Amino acid sequence: MSSNNDPNYNPFSNGHYRGEFSGTNMNGNNHSQVPDDDEIDLKKLFVTLLRYKWIIAVCLIAGTAAGYFYAASQIPIFRGEGSMMISEDRGRIGSAGGDLGEMLSTSFGIGQGSRVHNELEVIRSRRFLGEIADILLEEPHQSDGTVWPVLWEEYPDDDTIADRLTVINRMRERMEAGLKDRDTDVVQITFESPSREESKHVVNSILDQYYDFSTRQNRRQARSAIEFLDQEERQLRERLKESENQLRDFMNREGVVKLDAQSERLVHTLTELEGERKSVEIERVAVNSAIDNYEAELDAIRPGLADQFAAGRSQRLSRLQFQLAELETEKMLMVSKNPGLRDEPESEPSFVRLRDQARELQDEIRALTTELVDQDERFLGFLDSQGGGLTSRLTDLRQELMTLQIEQNQLDAQAMVLDERITQEEQFFDRIPDNMVEMARLERDMKVSEQLFLTVAQQSAELGVWEQTQMGFGRVVDYSVLPLYPVSPRTPILIIIGFMLGGIAGVGYTFLREMSITEINSIDKLKDRGFPLLAVIPDIRPLIKKHYNGKPLTKVGEHTVSTDLVTLLDSISPTSEAYRRLQSNLIYSQPDNPYRVVCVSSANKSEGKTTVMANMAVTLAESGKSVVLIDCDFRRPRIHREYGVEGSPGVVEYLFDEQPLETIVKPTLVDGVDVLPAGKKTPNPSGLARSAKLAGLIDTLKSRYDYVLVDAPPYGIITDAAPLMSKVDGIILVARFNQTRLADFDQTIENLQSIRANIIGTVMMAFDPKKASGYYYTSTYYKYAYTSYNAYVEDEKQ
Repeated sequence: MSSNNDPNYNPFSNGHYRGEFSGTNMNGNNHSQVPDDDEIDLKKLFVTLLRYKWIIAVCLIAGTAAGYFYAASQIPIFRGEGSMMISEDRGRIGSAGGDLGEMLSTSFGIGQGSRVHNELEVIRSRRFLGEIADILLEEPHQSDGTVWPVLWEEYPDDDTIADRLTVINRMRERMEAGLKDRDTDVVQITFESPSREESKHVVNSILDQYYDFSTRQNRRQARSAIEFLDQEERQLRERLKESENQLRDFMNREGVVKLDAQSERLVHTLTELEGERKSVEIERVAVNSAIDNYEAELDAIRPGLADQFAAGRSQRLSRLQFQLAELETEKMLMVSKNPGLRDEPESEPSFVRLRDQARELQDEIRALTTELVDQDERFLGFLDSQGGGLTSRLTDLRQELMTLQIEQNQLDAQAMVLDERITQEEQFFDRIPDNMVEMARLERDMKVSEQLFLTVAQQSAELGVWEQTQMGFGRVVDYSVLPLYPVSPRTPILIIIGFMLGGIAGVGYTFLREMSITEINSIDKLKDRGFPLLAVIPDIRPLIKKHYNGKPLTKVGEHTVSTDLVTLLDSISPTSEAYRRLQSNLIYSQPDNPYRVVCVSSANKSEGKTTVMANMAVTLAESGKSVVLIDCDFRRPRIHREYGVEGSPGVVEYLFDEQPLETIVKPTLVDGVDVLPAGKKTPNPSGLARSAKLAGLIDTLKSRYDYVLVDAPPYGIITDAAPLMSKVDGIILVARFNQTRLADFDQTIENLQSIRANIIGTVMMAFDPKKASGYYYTSTYYKYAYTSYNAYVEDEKQ
């Protein structure tokens, strides 16, 4: 009874059978789930890589070799390294004389240490590197007589020397200067060159030349301040001489020898006020000059930026500064009248009161100044987002400019207070005799000029001494030595990169090749179709070539049979055992409802369906079953050739010529196996497969034989046997290893399902485990099984 008649049989449950055939149940009760295409099967990936291990190994070796040879082809680059310490703060010229020294330090930058980052920019500047380039250009040859590489015009062997600007640009590209550590002021200088000697020489030249360069810079700054004071000193000297001459002429003309006490006090007060007024004026000149310089730098960064910072001054600050100026003037006048207050200020309560009030105002001014400075933070944050690394420099400029502007306001207020006091004091001249007025004024001018001259002369002398003591900022910590090993090319890293790129290329090739394979090249692909894998038949072409010289036919007694009939020719072989496994799976899969009429088909021609059916018939006969093979492939009949029988008469003669069945069924040299060939050629092979008489013939054969094996044309390309497919108990689909295209096989399954054909399972033909992909254990299992079987047979023979 056909399995199609079983009410519990549902071959199309869930569309496909799932899982591997176990030999006990084929009704869908032992089916695994369909693999999720979105899941990554790590085992399968590993197996795929292992299968292409030699290709990947070659790629790895090639990539590693390429990395090595690339590194060997590069010019080695050496790096010279040296370090020096740059002090963050060089201090101010504290001995240069009171407020004027402080003013000169702030205004002209004298004595102020440059920030380390600013000095790094100096080292990177074209001006500084130009001096290093000059050193190399003066002595362009190394100790071995070759030209310094940085001076090469174009090629190493070219003796032509590049121009100075080209050398400077090359040095800027190859030289690096930066802090060695954030917490220190140690600067590290490096220079890379294809010459060991040059890498060392350039670094050491930079270390030595920077010291001299910064020394000249510092002394140049001091010289500008000294020139300013020298000019003031000359003017004051002339003014002092003129004042002395005028006073002497007046005394000789008028006969006045000495001022009275009242006039003497007035002259002394005015002298103090005028001296202070002149000092303030000098400071204002310097401060205004410094402000102009800072504002010019700010406007260079962004036009109008200086005005935005200048807007930070407030009326409240100006008022406090004016009040402070008044108190300081009062203190100065009290000290001028009572010089003892300089040493014992606590002896005069009014002086202490003025001092305390001045301190309170100073604290209030500092607090207000801090508030004004903090108001610029938001604006500076905007500049940082727009200008990149400008924040550090803008912060310095803002602080210096704000300090100078506040100092300018203070000096303006102080000058205004002094002018008022001088005006008030000069009004007292009207109360003294006329002959004393002129003398008092002349003596006042002389003393004021004398005091200013002495102050400026002292500052100029101190700055002159200080200029000669100014040294460079840098102090060498470590000179460069000849590097032992190149820093480029990094051969180990390049080899590793080559190894990795080779691995990527190998793995990429592996997966691209796997993705491009459309054939069934693994057992797993066949299993994934959802039907039981009935048997895996090994490739017997090497054996045919070995034992039969590759011939398709061979003599067995009086019969000429196909060399593919391995179950007859070599019954003790792994291939014969594979066919027996197919026969066992077919018989015992449904013991209560056996498949007696079985059709064998495939997706395309030459995939081994006829070979499978011929060998399966032999194994069934070995088990005591009677088998008849009916060839229904009327276009390319081959069954009669497998067993060496006549191809005619056959099915065609039975259907059209009324040939009796006994005359067309031909016995073979295998007991229990008969063959019903296709017969003569027919013009309408598709009509034969649809005939009711053919169906009746199969029913007749079924009543006479235990098994009826039908060889149908490949259903993937020819649908002649479609009516026949629905009448058989089951269909075995054959796929040939590395030949059957997966898409064609799937389409064949879909076509069979569309006519509700019962697919029993699949068979893999010509399997070669050495070439198979898929899970490693699957391929290894069959390879091990074939090897073990051969060894077992050899032991049995011995």
